[in-house]
Amino acid sequence: MSHQAITPAGGPASRGTWPRFELPPPMFLLRSPIFAAVGAITGSALTQRAWQNCPLGNDALGNSYLVVVTTFEVFVVMTVILFLAQTTLWALAFPMPALRCLQWLLPLVTIVILTILYRIGMHSPNIHPDGSCYDGYPSFPFEPKKTPP
Repeated sequence: MSHQAITPAGGPASRGTWPRFELPPPMFLLRSPIFAAVGAITGSALTQRAWQNCPLGNDALGNSYLVVVTTFEVFVVMTVILFLAQTTLWALAFPMPALRCLQWLLPLVTIVILTILYRIGMHSPNIHPDGSCYDGYPSFPFEPKKTPP
């Protein structure tokens, strides 16, 4: 008996076939939530810092809502956007190794842009000439500020 090579079920691979489907590496998939967490926490800290001169409009409930609810909502939105951007780039760069250097640059640029948009969307308080301020944090970026009744 002679030994013969075992061929795959579909027969030997020919030169004109597509590469087989592969998933991105796990570290690649973990970048999205890690970068989104950094962006959401940084944006919330910058928002609290910008609003620190308006204590009358931001009571404990407003601060708790910003820290717990708004930060989590922004984290989820940032994670989804980053994940879609990364997987799109990964799919495009898969056949072109020259684009793989963008796999670290794109998420960093994206999270910086999203953090800046988050901070801009949370507005700034209107501090009156006498130093009073009654504005409250918006519930989500780019929503109107809460004003007293």
